[in-house]
Amino acid sequence: VNKLGLVMSDKVNNPSHYTSHHSGVECIELTEHLNFNRGNALKYVWRHQLKNASKEDLQKAAWYIKREIAREEKLDPTEYAQAQRNLESAYDTLYEYYFAYAQCEFIGFVDDIIFGHDSDLLDALKYVNSLIEEIYRNDVR
Repeated sequence: VNKLGLVMSDKVNNPSHYTSHHSGVECIELTEHLNFNRGNALKYVWRHQLKNASKEDLQKAAWYIKREIAREEKLDPTEYAQAQRNLESAYDTLYEYYFAYAQCEFIGFVDDIIFGHDSDLLDALKYVNSLIEEIYRNDVR
């Protein structure tokens, strides 16, 4: 049973690929504070890491990042500040975890998705595309 009283083996309400992160942070602790596109991009890359490197999950992440880039081109940049207030605690825990294990690429991706603008989202897209390419290379072997 987790902190919300949900049974850990419940695949609908509490799937292990969202709640089994070694940092103790659940994906939703970050994504619920993001807009739909950013949250889904983070969710799909997060899930990919815990579900045997699904190409489809990574392709979906790339699709959401591209959609967010297009959406941002139409928005006033001052609208971003409010959505970031509730992220600090979960982000700090996740950052400490990845920093301790010197896994900078994924936390860089998380940082780009949560806090990034324009070129940061392009960097996030490059990261997801590199993961997709890696899976394709492994499939060919």
